[in-house]
Amino acid sequence: MRHATLLRTGLSALLVIGAWTAAGPVSASAAPAPAEPP
Repeated sequence: MRHATLLRTGLSALLVIGAWTAAGPVSASAAPAPAEPP
């Protein structure tokens, strides 16, 4: 079924985005980058 594959791909993308978001602050402190406004 193609629907199951699409769903699995979407979940994988969400996991990758979540990991990037969690690692974002760490990368920002490691490398000089403009800070987000509070």
